[in-house]
Parts: sequence; structure tokens; C-alpha cells
Amino acid sequence: MGIKFLGQFLVEKKVVTKEELQKAVLLARRTNLLFGETARSMGLITPADVERVEAAQRKEDLNFGDLCVKMGILTTDQMKQVAQEQKKNRLHLGDALVRLNFIKAEDLPQLLAEYEADQAPYYSPKAPPRPPVPNEELWELYANRAYNMFTRVIKLTFKPDQRSVVDGIDSNDTVVAMRMTGDAPCCFVLSVSADIREAIARAMLREENISFEPEEVLIDAVREFMNIICGSIASKVTQMGRKIDYKNAMVLDVKDRFCPSAGSKALLFPLHVDEGRVEVAVFWE
Repeated sequence: MGIKFLGQFLVEKKVVTKEELQKAVLLARRTNLLFGETARSMGLITPADVERVEAAQRKEDLNFGDLCVKMGILTTDQMKQVAQEQKKNRLHLGDALVRLNFIKAEDLPQLLAEYEADQAPYYSPKAPPRPPVPNEELWELYANRAYNMFTRVIKLTFKPDQRSVVDGIDSNDTVVAMRMTGDAPCCFVLSVSADIREAIARAMLREENISFEPEEVLIDAVREFMNIICGSIASKVTQMGRKIDYKNAMVLDVKDRFCPSAGSKALLFPLHVDEGRVEVAVFWE
């Protein structure tokens, strides 16, 4: 039970093995080029253009294609051409498993229907009643900014899990926090396990192999990623006419459980990932 990806579901049902799933995921990743990679393959943008847009994405809330148009790198028609090319070549995981002969094509529709039925309760759950949270819409915006940066900068595949009000967060391999002041003071926290920390470091350092990097470099990559998230938050909040101030993210040494002060409450936003644990939390003041 619980939120899961299609691959996890098929492994649990013993339809495929973990090794077969990994091969299918790799095939899908190699086939499903990102927007920037697709535009490059079509000769519409350069590697330098990709770097410029990716840097701009860390500050502006636009997807890659829309930002290309805004920056004058692509026309609207060219952006649509790239999107059509992406869609035409997209390989879904189920189809990748079929292509590799790990499942039969005639079995795929039934397996997808079983997966959808298994996951249906988690896509439209009724949230349990709870007391109102101060500035809840603002904290949701903070979480959405984190989701965007995980998608656009880290290229992480995840599903937002059900949020809840908590009085603290459990320890994890790396926990970083940002104290925010202004119209809505809070302590914004990002908690990640070691494998997610490594994914962040690969993206931030632009290196596929980080096995030689010391742990402090990986931790610092998470701290810098948190700074990027908060920069994106500040940009959006300012556009809304609200005031927010922050300095630099702090790395926390959480032995058991973290709570910034006695009696503090937080809105917790877990991210469901294939492997590891990711949580975003906002402790309000």
C-alpha cells in the first residue's frame, strides 16, 4: 500500500525484477530527451544557450521552453516544434519494458489498469480535518517552489505526498534550514537522504561521477541548492507585494528530531521518490 511508481508496483507484484526495471528506466531516460536536449538535437539552440536558460530557471518560474521564448532564443513556433518532437519520441516505462521483452504487449493494458486502481485512493484522498494553519497558502507556495527546483535543476522524479502538521521533523542524512523574516517569519527546512543528496550534488557540480568528492562538498551542494530555492521563493513573494528577507542556508546537525523552538509547529510536505527520503517543512512563528 502507499504511493508508488509504476516500476515499484510491477516489482512488488513480481512482474519484473529490479534489474529489469533498471534497464527499462535507463532506456526510457536515453530516449526521452529533455526540452533543451531535444532543441539541441534539432539544431535550434547551442550548449551555451542551454546553460543560460538553466541558470535563468533558478530565478524565474518558467519552464525551459517558455524561458527560451522570453529570452529570444526560440520563437513561439520553434518552441511548439520542439514540444511536438518530444511528444512524438516519448517512451513510457511500460512501453520500454515491452520493447525489452520483459513484459508482453498484450499484458500491458491490464497491468496499467491494476496500477491505476491501486493508486486511485492516493490521488483524490480526503485530507483529514485539522486546525487552520497561519499563512498556509504562502507555505504551499514555498513547497511548490521547491518542487519546481527539484524538477528543473535536479531533474528529480517524485510525487508530492500528503501534507500534514507536525511538531518536528526526523533526522536525515542532510538537513538544511533557512530563517526567513519579513511579513511572514518562518524556518524553512529541507531534509534529504544520502542518495538524494548525491543527485543534488551531481546537478549542482555538473558532474556525473561524484564518488571522489568528500561528504562536505556534497552537503555544501545541498546548502547551495536551498539558497536557490529560497531565491526563487523571494522573487515570487516580492511579485505578490509581500516582503521577505533571508541570508544563507544553515546545515543542521539533527541527531534525533528537529524543532526550532519549544511548541513550534510545521507544515510538512513529503516528496515520494523511488529511493530515499525527501521532506520540505515550514515552521511558522
